Amino acid sequence: MQEAAKGMMRSFCVVVLQSSYNPQTKKTTSKYENYRVLVGAQAKIDALKAKFDTLTTDEYTFKVNE
Repeated sequence: MQEAAKGMMRSFCVVVLQSSYNPQTKKTTSKYENYRVLVGAQAKIDALKAKFDTLTTDEYTFKVNE
């Protein structure tokens, strides 16, 4: 990904995890959000988006904010 992002004005991806614990039910809930900022040539943006899409997993789901 580093090579694909070379020369872009902005290119970063941040994964945020928010968790809360309910002491009455003794359960924890978690929420993942993925923030992506890509600024540069459209060909580079498309290449990075394709690489980001390969980083998904069935174990976790998260909202993507572009």
